[in-house]
Amino acid sequence: MQPFQPGKHQPIQEKRKPAGFGLRFLLAAFCLLGLAMAGFGIYFIALGNAARSWPRVEGRVISTRIRIDYPTAGTQGTRSQRQRLRQFYPSITYSWTVEGQSYTGSRYQLGTTHEKYDERQEAVKAAARFPAGAPIPVYYEPGNPSQAVLDPRTSAGVYVPLPLGLLILGLGWLGLRHRGALERAIEKGE
Repeated sequence: MQPFQPGKHQPIQEKRKPAGFGLRFLLAAFCLLGLAMAGFGIYFIALGNAARSWPRVEGRVISTRIRIDYPTAGTQGTRSQRQRLRQFYPSITYSWTVEGQSYTGSRYQLGTTHEKYDERQEAVKAAARFPAGAPIPVYYEPGNPSQAVLDPRTSAGVYVPLPLGLLILGLGWLGLRHRGALERAIEKGE
């Protein structure tokens, strides 16, 4: 580098972050997210399996209402398309008491809601089995009686977080393993 001379312009040297810093951070975050989701998935599967043997107590139905699920709510489908794909299901709010402590909940089954129906009348018919004030069996988690379900069977939704977490973890790990090639591909695209 030449010594400073008044009136002459000196080249400016830019300080740059190390190449790939942002990509490395993003891929590491992917790995952590996948690991956390897989951990939750293992816990949720264990909880789903344990729910089959949760103790049962008699509860009471507080209210039952019909809810609507629009599977395409996040898409750009037209209103008529969303109306055709909507489904109906009963949502039951109930109360139960364990060791003198009262609780209220609305969870039907771990990992899912009540069965869904294409026709509102089918959901109304299913909801009629749960009139307000009626007794209802409630299955609660022994170590945490505030967690309860009406149906202790394991649903398919219990198994979703584990493979999804493993997929995200695998993508992050592959990205870190092949980070050099990814960085070169990104630089070529710039």
